[in-house]
Amino acid sequence: MTRPVVDDRATAPACHACAGTDLTRVRLALPDGRPAVFASCAGCETTAWYVLGGDGTPLGPDGSPRTLD
Repeated sequence: MTRPVVDDRATAPACHACAGTDLTRVRLALPDGRPAVFASCAGCETTAWYVLGGDGTPLGPDGSPRTLD
């Protein structure tokens, strides 16, 4: 299965924990149906979800705001 390449750097430009830009980005939907981008940082291994067209707040897998532990 293939699909067009989509550039999601505007939705998830950098890691919210370390500001690294080497992110793996995958489009998906949150449990409530909002389209989102899952981002995983190669540098610090932090993950977060970002709503497409949202305000850039990093979210957890359930759609609630992500906090740094």
